[in-house]
Amino acid sequence: LFDKITASKRKPLEVELAELQALKTQVDSELEVSRQEADPMPDPPGPEDFSFVDSNWFGAICNFVVAANLLAMFLAPGMKDLQAEFKLTDQIFLAWYVFELGMKTWYHQRNLFCGPLSRVWWHWLDLGIVVSGIVDQWLMPLILGGSSTIDVSAIRSLRLLRL
Repeated sequence: LFDKITASKRKPLEVELAELQALKTQVDSELEVSRQEADPMPDPPGPEDFSFVDSNWFGAICNFVVAANLLAMFLAPGMKDLQAEFKLTDQIFLAWYVFELGMKTWYHQRNLFCGPLSRVWWHWLDLGIVVSGIVDQWLMPLILGGSSTIDVSAIRSLRLLRL
């Protein structure tokens, strides 16, 4: 008797439950497809000895260097008496960035800069920042015979986006 009374109320709920379960199944399959469409980084063709460039500890060191570089860029204008020391730290930071990019390029080779934009754009940003630093800190002083008059600190501060 109870089943007959509740059957009329239960039937629409069972239909709605079946529709929601079908919708959940569809959403789950779409989610799985979207996860599969993400283009993972292909296996690096470089020497296995350079796999450390993808490790968490190396990434942490790189982020620490970026943070220290940004701190030095922030402090340098207020400490005119330490400009020689700040120029030296700029050289050390740039040498680190060249080392980092060189090791990543050696390990990942063409995969570092070629592929889906969502995967490679950070590397292109790093390349642009490093090349601008090389031009500003190393090439222009050689060409002009002194320090460069170009201020690329705004470009270098884009590294903040990596943190």
